[in-house]
Parts: sequence; C-alpha cells; structure tokens
Amino acid sequence: MIIFILPFLMFLWMIPFISDGTLGNDYPRFSIDHQIELMFSLKTGSFPLYVPGFAGGQTASALTLGQIYHPISHIAALMPGYWNGKALEWNTLLRLLSLACAHLTLFIFLRKLRLGSLMAFVLTTVTVYNLRMLDLFRYG
Repeated sequence: MIIFILPFLMFLWMIPFISDGTLGNDYPRFSIDHQIELMFSLKTGSFPLYVPGFAGGQTASALTLGQIYHPISHIAALMPGYWNGKALEWNTLLRLLSLACAHLTLFIFLRKLRLGSLMAFVLTTVTVYNLRMLDLFRYG
C-alpha cells in the first residue's frame, strides 16, 4: 500500500541503513544518546534514577528525549545491532513506520466517515506530514 511506502519516499534522503542523513543535527546527538543511557539501565536490571555522566550528573528525568516510557524505545532496544551502533537507524525506521501507521489510521477513519479515497488521502497526508509533525518526529 502506498501509505506504508510514503514515509520512505518523503524522506528518501534519510532512509535507515542506506543513507547517513538524518532529520536535524540534534536528533542523533541527544535523543539517541539519552535513549541508550536509559535502555542500558533497564537492560542491566535497574531503574535509571541518576545519570552521572550527563551534564555533570543529573537525575534521569533530565533525559526526557530518551523517552523511557515510549514503546519505540523498548522495541528499538530489542532489535539486532541496536547495542552495536545501529540505534539511530532502528529508531529512524520505527519512527517512519509510526508515521505510516498514523497515516493509515487517519485514512481509515476518514474513509469510514464516507470521504472519498483521494480526498481522504490528501487530507491525511497534509495532516501527518506537516511541519509540526515533522518536528515531533525528531523528538518522538
């Protein structure tokens, strides 16, 4: 279905595992590092309360970009290669797939409201791929 291919067409320049491009410079630098820090704590059987290596030592609540309670963080940590340098690629892939799922869900909803296929597709595309949603893509 075109909806599942669309995120990869829209972001052709940053396809995970193929391209080195990312959406913004802060996306790979902060959110992935925070996520790895938090997921490592969970993987080793503890809960992150304090992070000594971050900004001179902070509570783990300072690592909000790591999204400890978001399912994508936990799914990404289970993927092969996540702990060997592929965390950014897995996160990007899962976030692109989440855009596709959001697009499909909205499309189905508008079709159930008896909107035409073309109009539903155009409205959902504009809704999912607007600048605010793309900013949320960077930060989860």
